[in-house]
Amino acid sequence: MSRNRIEKSTALWKRRPIECFVASAVALSASLLSGCADKCLDNSAFYEQKVWTQVVSKNCLKCHAPEGVAANKNAKFIQLSQSFPGFLDINLGNISEVARIQFDGKSELLRKPLGEMDHGGGAVLTSDSEEYKLLEQMVDRVSDPVTCDADPSSVVPNLGVMDPVSTLRKASLQLGGRLPTPEEEAAVADGGEQALSAALDSLMTQDSFFTLLKEIYGEVLLTGRYNQYDGQALGLLNDTDYPNKNWWNPTAVPDNMLTADQRNNRKWAGYGVAAEPLELIAYVARNNKPFTEILTADYTVVNWQSAQTYGIDPKTVGLQSSAAYYDFRPAKVQITRSGAKVDLPHSGVITTPAWLNRWPTTTTNVNRARARMTYKFFLATDLLAVAERPIDPSSVTSTNPTRDDQYCTSCHKILDPVASTFVNRNEAALILPDMSEVSSAGSLNQLNQFEPIGTVSMNAHNSVTVRQTSVRQPYTWPGPPLAS
Repeated sequence: MSRNRIEKSTALWKRRPIECFVASAVALSASLLSGCADKCLDNSAFYEQKVWTQVVSKNCLKCHAPEGVAANKNAKFIQLSQSFPGFLDINLGNISEVARIQFDGKSELLRKPLGEMDHGGGAVLTSDSEEYKLLEQMVDRVSDPVTCDADPSSVVPNLGVMDPVSTLRKASLQLGGRLPTPEEEAAVADGGEQALSAALDSLMTQDSFFTLLKEIYGEVLLTGRYNQYDGQALGLLNDTDYPNKNWWNPTAVPDNMLTADQRNNRKWAGYGVAAEPLELIAYVARNNKPFTEILTADYTVVNWQSAQTYGIDPKTVGLQSSAAYYDFRPAKVQITRSGAKVDLPHSGVITTPAWLNRWPTTTTNVNRARARMTYKFFLATDLLAVAERPIDPSSVTSTNPTRDDQYCTSCHKILDPVASTFVNRNEAALILPDMSEVSSAGSLNQLNQFEPIGTVSMNAHNSVTVRQTSVRQPYTWPGPPLAS
């Protein structure tokens, strides 16, 4: 749009009387409210629109959130805040369970808000309040669930669905960076929704889509910082573990004496290490593997140059040309310890040198930062948002507040079990296969002070299974056995 058109449009809006906007807003609100007043609400919608907004979030959440007083006393009624993915579905399941518990013929969900059954928070509602009546309806709905027919009409007036050809055009621009071909448009115009589905499937098998996928994850993981100059990522690798990392310069000549081939090999070896997390994601998508494999893959991916960096013969993993710089193949890496080869435990993106160095740790942080980013990037949970509340520093009296103080345990009981699974990775992402090499500064004991709490459970082999509504496939991090 030209600048003149923008200025003319702005002037037109400025001249329009404000009364028109007010009238339009009132009319729209009235239309929406009249349409929703008699709308059927199933149990899920009733909880979301009535119980959560008017009762739980205002009266219950302060004590009955995972970090609240009630949770610390093992209360059955636990409600998650908006910071948790899928919180509404989880909350509905929990409140339904509590609603089924009865005492003297009356639901516990209706007794405790009145201060009965030794409710720790006392009476928070009265039996004639609107909030209490909503809880009564919720209890009735649990015993006799309400279902509604699907409503195809849009909540927002004048909102339409694009036709298949228009959808193809928009999807091609966003996913493929191009316009659909005349042949693709003709096929979708003739075949409708079924042909559109096939066209989109085809679109997501093309190189342009995988380039976009890497760009999307690159803007989140930020591992591209290690590809700012040739060979930068090679500095992330330990000389002892990876004695072959400078294979392109076997005689250790100065930089100004490197040949063009040596410089080229250094460049693409560095790229292979830096791009490893993103290329692994693209490999999983390209080969139509379960997407959870970006975290569970017991392999990594290498190009011709990075394979040699890791001491792998490129031909053994299917790499044939040193000029195919963007050809990445799956491989398993070994490191060298005391002259012997040791298998490197892989677990997708989060065990790559680029990711571990981009999100480092310290001797006092003991991998909690890495655990936090694991939750944030891959489990849609921002633990800093979960902990977003006023904190009274004077209340911290324990010598181990991360275990004993409720302000701290609300996050640490979620964070620390996952952090402990990185315990065999030090500040420089160096693998420590022998637990005797782990710092004796008490870091392991700090992280092992929490029992599994449902979100995370640990087994004897130091693997973690993260169970969240948004993740149906277990995530497992490999590692050495933990001390009891």
